[in-house]
Amino acid sequence: MLIKDQDGNYVIAPRRPGYEALPLSGVVGFDLNSDGNTIGLDGPLEYGFGGSVVVAAYAGIMEALELLPAHRAGIITKRELGQQALAAAWKETKNKAAYVTVCAVIVSLLPGTGPLFAVAGILGSGVMSWRLVRQFADALSDEQLNAIKKAASDVDVNIPGLTDKQASNTCTAAGYDTDTLAEPLAA
Repeated sequence: MLIKDQDGNYVIAPRRPGYEALPLSGVVGFDLNSDGNTIGLDGPLEYGFGGSVVVAAYAGIMEALELLPAHRAGIITKRELGQQALAAAWKETKNKAAYVTVCAVIVSLLPGTGPLFAVAGILGSGVMSWRLVRQFADALSDEQLNAIKKAASDVDVNIPGLTDKQASNTCTAAGYDTDTLAEPLAA
């Protein structure tokens, strides 16, 4: 995503996870003490743990997909990619800890809110899926993109945004760049 900084220059901002994973804090509860019950005083811990796992996994996967083109270009190693993904997961978990805790307390002490969290969790999961698929598609190399295009054309399938995407990715310092920054942006 291109954003304009304070100096008026356009810079590429990495995609970061939003709040779409938070409703799953009220849906994903791991039964940590094996009592078969997530309602009551141990509920916030169980729902909070489940929500934290979802938030961390989502952030880590997004960061790994963001850095995959840089790894392919030889800018970073696989170990650095893993460390950055883990750091992003930890940072996102810390940033969203209060929200996850509030969601977990609400759903465990007020079990009637479970269906609301379930509907919000479905919507949030849809947004997460969309963003991860988009991130995955942007991380594809030219060879992978050409293979998908060939397979899609063999079965006469058109995948909007993917099969009509040009395969002329250029390698830059930030990884693979599909848009040239030399062209002016549409007003």
